[in-house]
Amino acid sequence: MAKNKQLNRAAIEVDVSAGPAPNPVDKAQSQTRSKLEVAYHKDYTKNAFTWQRTRDAVAGEPVIKAKNDVYLPMPYAMQALPTPPSVQKAINQQDDNTILNRQWDPNYHPIAAYAAYKSRAQFPEMTQFILRGLVGLVGATAATIELPPAMKYLETKATPGGMSLHDLYLYTIIEVLITGRLTTVVDIDEVADLPILVPYSAESLINWQNIRATNSNKSEVKLAVFQEKIQSERQSIFAQPESVLHRVQCLRDGTYNVDVYINGKFEETIVPSYKGDTLDYIPSVCVGSVVNSFGVDPSPLGSIASSAVQIYMKNADLSNSEFMSCNPTLVMTGVDDNQTPQAIGATVCIKIGNPEAKVYYPITDTSALAHVLKHIETIYEQAIYQGAQLLDSSKKAAESAETTRLKQASSGATLVAVVMNSAKAMEKQLKIIAEWMGADPNAVKVTPETDFMSPTMNASEQTALIASWVAGAISHDTVLENFYSAGILKNGQSIEEEKKKVDEESKTRQQKLIDNMKAAQQAGPNAPGPNTPVKPGNKTSPAA
Repeated sequence: MAKNKQLNRAAIEVDVSAGPAPNPVDKAQSQTRSKLEVAYHKDYTKNAFTWQRTRDAVAGEPVIKAKNDVYLPMPYAMQALPTPPSVQKAINQQDDNTILNRQWDPNYHPIAAYAAYKSRAQFPEMTQFILRGLVGLVGATAATIELPPAMKYLETKATPGGMSLHDLYLYTIIEVLITGRLTTVVDIDEVADLPILVPYSAESLINWQNIRATNSNKSEVKLAVFQEKIQSERQSIFAQPESVLHRVQCLRDGTYNVDVYINGKFEETIVPSYKGDTLDYIPSVCVGSVVNSFGVDPSPLGSIASSAVQIYMKNADLSNSEFMSCNPTLVMTGVDDNQTPQAIGATVCIKIGNPEAKVYYPITDTSALAHVLKHIETIYEQAIYQGAQLLDSSKKAAESAETTRLKQASSGATLVAVVMNSAKAMEKQLKIIAEWMGADPNAVKVTPETDFMSPTMNASEQTALIASWVAGAISHDTVLENFYSAGILKNGQSIEEEKKKVDEESKTRQQKLIDNMKAAQQAGPNAPGPNTPVKPGNKTSPAA
């Protein structure tokens, strides 16, 4: 059996600019493994740009601007303009600090006009904003994860990077919202010699081959290729060279194998095993935004990122037009060069000897700017609508409570699907681990929270609810459940805990009433009541 070895799984940015090579998956199992012939699945190449654009939109303006004409095409006139002498001089005289500053400045570009064009533009951060809102809704209520005793270690460390199961669950949801997919693989931690879960981003799974649909609940691929970058051996304390690592998951003689290639060269074959037991299927599950399969689902945030880039481009044109039209240019005709003023503006007198000369500011037509601004507003509204209004649970003045709930229910459909798929995939992988370890897979259960509504209850609704309980129309549990859903109960406190506190307080009040009655009986019939004022010298006072 081959040595069970794990290599560092680093984050990857896959370069697909060269396009896919001829697909070798049909001959992958028969080819010589001395060198890997890298190829990308056709669905991968169709979606790679959308994934990257969505990630960049989530990362925000600095990343978008640093990619220059990828997201903001340079006007042709700027390409034809020569670099100003002052800028060229600065480039020639740059020092190390200048180079670093320009490297980190997303607005920098060697063409000064384009750099100014970028710096005036603003990228809308709505993709990141909507993602934070969606994750906030999901993170407010954690999923319930039940495990057999032998798998409790996964609660605190479920991945090679040290993520807990709940962290992995939330990370899966975030990745699926951004790209529409995430693949998790059951692997063996070589240090602890225990099964763990390894997440791979959409960009990492570059090729795969499906199995014909069967009734099996274990695997749906017979070949999967993952690409990632790992840090190579350092040549200096500052250099961090990277190597490209490929993992080819396949079935060989009915046993799950992983062929490892570094920079295209075959390194080793790993046969993952736990206490000598191997697998007869590939333990990889792909989480999707619509269904859990190796087919590529759409990115829930992809259309919002596209709208954000469109707004960015139009905002650049609008800002540049405003700059050109709102900073008028002084025009002079019939004036010699020696009569040209050195300065203009307030307190400056311009004297021209030629009575036929003209000095004026041209009138600019800015009517088109309002049209561009309206178009930007329209795109922004469409993007917010595409975000399903999950971030706006407020009720409008003329909107009924039922309308608000229906609006939130329809907008939560995509988020519910992502959450449900993430929970199903995690449960499936945990059941694989349970079977591999000899534990009871039926003891594994992942129950997500899918009620993302934000109900509130005003004072009149609380009073009506309590009145219904007093009248016997509803139970005490129903009252507490409504208070809990509305957020009236203390955060993190369950209904059972609240009922226990109510019972304890009720017993305390009853005991206090009994004690008061006993004290009154011992004091006699002339004893003052609890609300009777005691006069000085009153012999019937208990204090006397």
